[in-house]
Formats: sequence, structure tokens, C-alpha cells
Amino acid sequence: MAKTKLKNKIIKSLQKYRFHVLSTVLSLILVAVLILTYQFILQDKFYPQTFVGDQNISFLTKSQALKKIEQIFKKRAKEKIYFNYPQEVFSIDLATASANIDYSILDEILNSQHAGTYLEIIVKQLQTIIFQKRLTPNISLKIDKQLDQIALQVERVPQNAQLLFSENTTEEGTPSADIQIKEGKDGLGLERQALEKTIADYLISGKYQINLPLNSIPPKITTEHVKHAKEALERSLKESVKLKFQGNLWVIDTKQLLALLDLTTGENLLLDKDKTQQYIKKIAQEIDQDVQEGLFEFNTATKRVTAFKPSQEGRKLDTEKTYQLIIQALTSAESKNITLPVAIIKPKNF
Repeated sequence: MAKTKLKNKIIKSLQKYRFHVLSTVLSLILVAVLILTYQFILQDKFYPQTFVGDQNISFLTKSQALKKIEQIFKKRAKEKIYFNYPQEVFSIDLATASANIDYSILDEILNSQHAGTYLEIIVKQLQTIIFQKRLTPNISLKIDKQLDQIALQVERVPQNAQLLFSENTTEEGTPSADIQIKEGKDGLGLERQALEKTIADYLISGKYQINLPLNSIPPKITTEHVKHAKEALERSLKESVKLKFQGNLWVIDTKQLLALLDLTTGENLLLDKDKTQQYIKKIAQEIDQDVQEGLFEFNTATKRVTAFKPSQEGRKLDTEKTYQLIIQALTSAESKNITLPVAIIKPKNF
């Protein structure tokens, strides 16, 4: 009796185990069939969630995708699109733009989606469940003439700030000056590349930014730069910069400073370096001298001096340091009296 019960129990366990194994095998077969069916469906088609602009090309062959994209592209390429500008609206006629689309990206993505090992392809397909693939083909346009017409109407040349200087004399006979600033104005430029990209985006996606893309162009000479020059001139009216060396004096007064200011290059230098260096070189011509070695020859037979030349020390003005000292004197509250940096070269025989 006990043996019969044990036998029945074993039979039931085997039947239950066989049922689980069969269920598992059938499930695996079903999954495999589904995967194979999915692979068959996608073998020459784009993966799910693949878009070109606003066009969904999922599960389409290349020829089907081309037909779908070409249809909407040709429709959009016959339209006019409009861009807002203060108090005016500009249009771009796409029918005359010879718009052309490069479809090579479709081959690239289709080959990429189907390349790799079987496992790699499965992973790519699973990724499409979560991630979209949006393609942006290159668009070529011929719209230079239309952009030129828009640019003529919207672009503005920047205006440099100016320093207006006039000399006056007070009733007491003291020289003075009237220094005014004419402020600079930003120019305006059409951002052609941004506009072309916006048009290309519309041809692909059907959407675009309606405001005309413009950029502000600062003047070469800014108002802030001219303000610094004005402040330097006003300080020079109160006290001129004086350059000194061994009793010699060179004065940079308001009139001289005006000639040296950088009001044309736009390099944000207070002084025009070339003009200032030329001014310093003229001073150097008065200071610089070559060292001369002394000469003394004595004939012992005649007891006479046969040759004599006194020695002379050499001098060399450091022009770059002088330039920096002038800048420092003009921009700070320190003394306006500059002792020129002159190197002294002593003769070997003195």
C-alpha cells in the first residue's frame, strides 16, 4: 500500500515537471518565432521611431521613405515663407530657390541599423522602443539675391564714437578747451547662415522661427573708449606730462596729447602706439649718443702728444619703457613728471 502511494506521488511530480518544461519550451519557441517574424518584417526597412524632420519613416523601405519625403518636400519648396522685422515683413520665395535635398543620409542610417552581429541588431531594435532617431538631411539653396535685397533694407553700418575738441581762451587770456563726445551707434547685420538654416529646417520639419535673424555690430571706436580719451585730455588741461633728462624738458600738453591719442584703430589703446613711438624716437635722437673711447698717444722721442681724443659716455633711451611711463602718467593720479629711462654706457678708457 505504501509502495503504491509513493509511485503515484512520483508520477504526479513527473507530470507536473513535464508540464513546466513543456510550457517553458513553448514560450521560448513563441519568442523565437516573434523575433524571427520581426526580423523578417524589418529586413529592408527603417527601424521604429525613425524620422526625417516631421516625417515618420518607421517600417518603410528606402524607396517608400524617399517617396514620402519627396512629396512633402516638393510641396513646401513651392511656398513662400515670411519673416518678421519691426514694422515690416519680408518673404522668401522658395519656388525660385532651387531647393535640393541630399538623401544620402537615408542610406547611411539604413545600413547602420542593419549592420553588425545578430545580437547587436537585436539590441539596436530594442533601443528603438525608447529612443527616437531623427535625421536631418543637408539642404542646398540658391537664395543669395533674395537675401541681398533683405540686407539692403535692414543692415546698418555702425557709427564710431567721436571726440570733438576745440580750443578756447578765457577772458583772462588762459587757454582752455571744449571737449565733447559724439556717442557711437551699433550697426545691424543680417545673419545669413542662420536664415538659411531656418529655411532648410522649414523644408524638413514644416516649422521655423518667424523673426528675422539679426546681429548687432559694435562700432570700431566705442563711446567708452572715447570717454577714457576725454578724461586723459581733461587731466592734461590741469597738468601736462613732463619728460625730463639732464636739464632738458619735453612737454606733452593737451594739444600734443590730442595728436597721440588712439581714436582710429579700435584696439582700445589710450595712445596710438605708432604715433607715440615716433614722438619718443624724436626725443631719443636728441638724447642718444654712441660711446667714444678716449685716445692718448705720446712720442717719448719728441716728448710730444701725437694723438688725443677725449672719451665720451654713450646714452640710450629705453623707448618701450618711456611709452609705458607716459601711459601710467596719463591714467593714474601719480606725478606727471617723468625722468626718462636712459642707459649710460661708460667708455672702457676714461
